[in-house]
Amino acid sequence: MLNRVDNAPWVICDSISELPDSRPIEKRGCVYFVQVGDVTKIGYSQTPKTRMQSIASGFHQKVDKVACSIHHTDYTKSERKIHEYFNKRKVKGEWFRL
Repeated sequence: MLNRVDNAPWVICDSISELPDSRPIEKRGCVYFVQVGDVTKIGYSQTPKTRMQSIASGFHQKVDKVACSIHHTDYTKSERKIHEYFNKRKVKGEWFRL
């Protein structure tokens, strides 16, 4: 019997014959916004909590606000479109004054 577990990208099977054909697993990630002072970083990550901790540890000031989308497969495309939308507010790289 083939069962998906908690919508995870893996399955539990009773036998090897029930394993699905080998296919690439869909990559899923999220788009995040991190505000530090008067600038906001817009990026994407498959592991947002780890990414937020990494960003926060790189600053000498407190991270003010954090927002993160739900995990989805088009996260890189979504991030690119958000960057294009806020292009006139870009400070440098993925940093914007919103």
